[in-house]
Amino acid sequence: NMADDVIDHVAKNKCPILNLSHRGLVVVPSSLKEASEVRILHLNNNQIIMPPDEVHYLQSLEVLTLDHNQLTLLPTAVMKCHQLTKISLGYNPLSFLSDDIAGLKNLKELWLQHAHLSNVPKGLCKLHQLEVLSLEGNSLKDIPDEFNVLSNLKWLNLAGNSLSELPQDLSSLFNLHTIKLQRNNFVCFPKILFELEKLITVLLSQNKILELSKEEITVIHKKGFICVNLCENDLNSNTVSLINQSDIIQF
Repeated sequence: NMADDVIDHVAKNKCPILNLSHRGLVVVPSSLKEASEVRILHLNNNQIIMPPDEVHYLQSLEVLTLDHNQLTLLPTAVMKCHQLTKISLGYNPLSFLSDDIAGLKNLKELWLQHAHLSNVPKGLCKLHQLEVLSLEGNSLKDIPDEFNVLSNLKWLNLAGNSLSELPQDLSSLFNLHTIKLQRNNFVCFPKILFELEKLITVLLSQNKILELSKEEITVIHKKGFICVNLCENDLNSNTVSLINQSDIIQF
């Protein structure tokens, strides 16, 4: 009833933001369809199990947060919200994401951290407007070659997976400035990162990198990275001593 009251207030006053987070919801009230002018909808931190089909009535919706629920499927109704620019679906036991997500052509931010994914959804690779993508804390073992079409990507979080290499075509991500690769299985510095001209932050802590060559460190300096974090890698046996107090490389 409290959720219905909030929806009723938002609908009557044509408010652009509807916050139904932290309300213990298991299902989304059907009255949601009355709030048709909402542009930002927060449904995070509930217990929602069933996909909220009522969302498709919100044709002006731009931001949808559904993280920290119990969703196992992405709502098909979401695919009808063509104005969406940001979706947060992290901390749901999704395990699978339909390729239908490719229909959200205007999506710029997609948050899928800790979503029990074992593969990068193919449809994701068709979201050409994506600028921010988080796939942290899943079970990814590889990144598909099709990933290279995400040329507008600026911030990429792949931390906490089981990755040991990156695709060579990743060099087409020429707008990428930050990549997070902590807690993976890399045994060497991914050389493909040297080809990303705008890249300034590389986080590679807690991997299995044993050594950096003098040539690699020289390239890192020449590239003008702001931060290269290699903390908690076993670099004790590294013979390179080209690390000065002013260097950006963090061991």
